[in-house]
Amino acid sequence: MILTQQTTLEERRGQALESASRLGLEMPLLIDEMDNAASAAFAAWPERLVLVDDDGSLAYPGRPGPSGFSPEEARERLVVLLAHPHARESCSGSRVRSGPRRARSELRSR
Repeated sequence: MILTQQTTLEERRGQALESASRLGLEMPLLIDEMDNAASAAFAAWPERLVLVDDDGSLAYPGRPGPSGFSPEEARERLVVLLAHPHARESCSGSRVRSGPRRARSELRSR
C-alpha cells in the first residue's frame, strides 16, 4: 500500500480506513485534523502510539518512533486497561487538552 501526503481531511480518512481494513483493525480509530494539532501535542512524528482513557487521561504515553514505537507494549497496556479501566501508568497526571481533543476525528473500521 502506498500512502501519499493528504491535502484534505477526506483523503486522510480514506487512507486511514484503507489501512485499517488491510491491517484487519476492528476498533475505533482517531485521525488528526489537517492542522496536525494532535500530532504536535503528542510529539507523534514520525510515529507514536498513545492510549487515552474514557475520562481523557493519558493512560499510555508511548515513545516516539521508530526506536520507541512498540505495538506489543501498547497492546499489553490496552489489555490491562480493558480489564481494569482505572489502572493507569504514571503519566504525571497528563490529560488530553481541549486542542487535540477537538482536533481529532473518529473513524470506525468497516
